[in-house]
Amino acid sequence: MFYKQIILWLTTNCNLRCKYCYAADMHNSSSEDLILEKKKIISKDIIRKAINLLKLEAGTVLQISGGEPTLYPELLEFTLNYVRDRRPKASIQLQTNATLMSDKMIELIKKSKISVGVSIDGTSDVNERLRGKTKQAISGIKKLADNNIMVNITSVITSENVGHMYKIIGLAALLGNVSSVSFDFLRKSGRAVKNFQNLQIDIEDMKSGFLRAYKLLKTINSKRSKKIVIKDLFLFNLRLNNSNKNPYYCYAAMGDSATVAPEGNMFLCPSLVGRKEFYWGNVKDKNNLNSLAKRSVEDLKDCKNCEIKYICRGGCPARAYLENGDWKSINTFECSFRRWMYKNYIRVSKDGNDLVRCRTG
Repeated sequence: MFYKQIILWLTTNCNLRCKYCYAADMHNSSSEDLILEKKKIISKDIIRKAINLLKLEAGTVLQISGGEPTLYPELLEFTLNYVRDRRPKASIQLQTNATLMSDKMIELIKKSKISVGVSIDGTSDVNERLRGKTKQAISGIKKLADNNIMVNITSVITSENVGHMYKIIGLAALLGNVSSVSFDFLRKSGRAVKNFQNLQIDIEDMKSGFLRAYKLLKTINSKRSKKIVIKDLFLFNLRLNNSNKNPYYCYAAMGDSATVAPEGNMFLCPSLVGRKEFYWGNVKDKNNLNSLAKRSVEDLKDCKNCEIKYICRGGCPARAYLENGDWKSINTFECSFRRWMYKNYIRVSKDGNDLVRCRTG
């Protein structure tokens, strides 16, 4: 069995301790439903076997994450060399906190033409409470900027930063090398389970925070040639005229993705690592891999009559599962917000059978 996307965890170790990390504290859980990770650093053999599970075709994706993958530059370099040798058509993504951007790391990123995603949740006062090491993260992003490397910022929106979403946009503009900002929702997994009640947000607060951020972004983009996009708005617009009507939210929903943890255990999605019901198998035994029913928006009863079902595609299946324990349910918060966002920021008019974009972010 081969996959369109492999998400490779080089390690479960990290130099930060984010309040809501979904990849954290699995080894401290007493749940019998979890397959616990004991080995925290991946081996070169596991790296080779994982990359060999990528399809040979163009359009495949290798995402390198963790933990913090830049803690082990030698393993990162080995991974990059191996994927370029064995899967040259694959695109490579690196998800990092950017606190360890050495000259060698910059060189590796430039050489391998990696797409870089950076996790940061606001300006120093907010980010320090949620993640830490803000000064190092900003310095790392600036080093990337000095080398003409663009980044995509992901911010997890919680009760501690929902009122400061506009500051994330302002920070992105000041840094100068940010292509997109993604406002992510809290996942009830890992360390977030203990902090969920304190960190979850009200939908009206999310709308208010988004509105202020959007208005600032419109002003900023009107004065610069390199535009910053809000990822969800960008994707919504991209799908408006999609005659293909793809019903799958992501590669995981298609059953075409595998997250490989350091000891070689494979799971459907990084948010579901450790859960037996989403255990794919181990890369050491590629002839004995499991599968799961696909999750199409066409099969979701909550989405049956929704006008934006092929644009939203049912939302994140992992987030829905973590809320409801049902792979084919929806996350109610995400659904409400996406409907509101579409209604207010993606105005469309019908022209025959086509949707015509009238206003974008």
